[in-house]
Amino acid sequence: MKSKKYSDREVLLLNEAKRLIETQGVMSFRFSELASVVKCSVGTLYSHFTNKEDLFLAIQTQNLERHLLHFPSLFNCELTPAEIWLAITLLPFWHAKQTGLGTGVHVMAELPSLLHRASSGRRQAFLNKLNSCCLGIDALLKRAKAAGELYSCSDEIALVRTSVVCIQRGAMALSDVEICGNNPRLLDEHNFARCLFGCINQLEWKRPLNSDSYAKVIKQINRIVMIYDE
Repeated sequence: MKSKKYSDREVLLLNEAKRLIETQGVMSFRFSELASVVKCSVGTLYSHFTNKEDLFLAIQTQNLERHLLHFPSLFNCELTPAEIWLAITLLPFWHAKQTGLGTGVHVMAELPSLLHRASSGRRQAFLNKLNSCCLGIDALLKRAKAAGELYSCSDEIALVRTSVVCIQRGAMALSDVEICGNNPRLLDEHNFARCLFGCINQLEWKRPLNSDSYAKVIKQINRIVMIYDE
């Protein structure tokens, strides 16, 4: 059982790490520097995180925890099921943009490397949270089918779910790198949502996404996040 002092220090380490990443960028961030910033020994730092990847995965797990906290509010708001799915998919991208953290921490495309180098306990904690997110989306789509809001078959739903995840990961991977060239707006929230619109609307919904959906979704995300932050 971890002591309160240990847990409080880990929260401090994570918060300071995120602050350093915001100001320095992921590539310039030095793991060992964190100890001096928090005024603890390097040995104490390594008692919390085995390496930089372990720290990054802890941040990713913390992001998923925050993401999951918003699920109940999103599931019970005035959005349609298709709009709720859009909101859940946009939320990690929205968080990454709002916090200013480089998507090197957030992007799911880097997970194989992070998972391979992180500690087994950190891997399992992350996978548990990720599984909870997936189960939440499963529950949303099953509830939509049961309520007569979604008519597509299971195979069609599975294919579109895979496509949505690919779009989400790709957008987060490319949102702050030079590969975008002269198209800095290519992957802003609105254009990202437009990509998702076409994908989600491949399914047969009673109330598909429409021209008002994006504004409604962003309004709900802002409202829910504001309540949580307070």
